[in-house]
Amino acid sequence: LEDIIEDLSEWNSVDSLDKPIRSVLASMACQGAVQAGRRMEQPEMKHVVDEWLREGSPMTCPHGRRISLRFGSEELHRIFRRL
Repeated sequence: LEDIIEDLSEWNSVDSLDKPIRSVLASMACQGAVQAGRRMEQPEMKHVVDEWLREGSPMTCPHGRRISLRFGSEELHRIFRRL
């Protein structure tokens, strides 16, 4: 919340709102995300995946950090030592 308030305090004029609004929304999205190591039940996992698919399966968070990876079948075989 403090980060959001700080972002809001940087607004100078109505014309300069677009970038700060995007920044605030990106911060809210990332702070509301499922954190690494958090245990989830199957219905919650399904909901997260369904929402991700509904949004078009983005590969990055709003800040540009990677949130998913794609592996080809050869890579998966190599990773799991199946070659």
